[in-house]
Amino acid sequence: MKLKNVFAFLLGLLLVFSCSKGNSGAVKFTVVYGAAHGDKCFTTVAVAVNANDGKIVDAFIDEYQYLAAGSTVVPVPNGDKRGERQFGANNVEGFVLASKKVNDAMYSKNMKDKAESTVSIKANYNAIEAYARGKAPSEIKSITAVSGATLADTKNYLALIAEAAEKAKANTDSYFADDLSKVKIVSAEYAAHGEQGFALVANVVEGNTILAAFIDEFQYLDKASNVVGVPNSDKGFGENYIEGKILCSKKQNAKVYSQMMADIAGATLSIDASYAAIEDFAKNKAASALNSVDGVSGSTLADTSKYLKAIAYAVENSK
Repeated sequence: MKLKNVFAFLLGLLLVFSCSKGNSGAVKFTVVYGAAHGDKCFTTVAVAVNANDGKIVDAFIDEYQYLAAGSTVVPVPNGDKRGERQFGANNVEGFVLASKKVNDAMYSKNMKDKAESTVSIKANYNAIEAYARGKAPSEIKSITAVSGATLADTKNYLALIAEAAEKAKANTDSYFADDLSKVKIVSAEYAAHGEQGFALVANVVEGNTILAAFIDEFQYLDKASNVVGVPNSDKGFGENYIEGKILCSKKQNAKVYSQMMADIAGATLSIDASYAAIEDFAKNKAASALNSVDGVSGSTLADTSKYLKAIAYAVENSK
């Protein structure tokens, strides 16, 4: 009798263990920039996919637009600083660059006042993100409408998510999760490096553990320096730049920006290589473990500790 009880107990443990591991697997991850909604803003999309079948595990949408400066608008970090060599001095006066998700209440009120919208911008994004989960890119790239989303450009957001998912699946790096159903993407902006730009961080997390991290920074650079601007820089969005400047992703312009680092400060390592070292260090760590780290092997950036704090901040303060 006792032997039967022991057998039953061991069988139960085996079943519990099997169930707990039944939804484990590897994910792949990427962030892309696009123009999903007209030419007055640019869109950021982060997507994690199942490394096995390429289906979307989670997606995250936001957009950046210049809004009239005021007490109700929260600009991106350093967006309201207009002194010499400060980020906000590079766009037309009276406007600030802002995240729509961060400014959900204010932006949604504008939508309601101008177009009688009844669904907030964040709720729209959330509905589109939710629709994409569990689907292959091919299942969403031609969809024109989603329950819970009233945005006319819903199809464009889904197409951008599909594009990101396909790029993520092609990545060589993958990240193991104990339970794919608990995997999500978190994102935030942070002033990690001085006052001339701001950092965008997106992480794939399982609970409080960072599976993968993404760092980029946006800074205004000279148009004459052969750089590529963010989407819509040559259209309505770019009309907000002061003469001779263009808003750029450092990651997308790593070669040019790294040469500037070498010329100005004698840097010997590219900006994207330092970002990659910091991102790699953050893998499989709790957010709290990053807040007191000063340096990382492979990164020569003086503000390495601040980039790690930015990654932790995104886990604890996601948009």
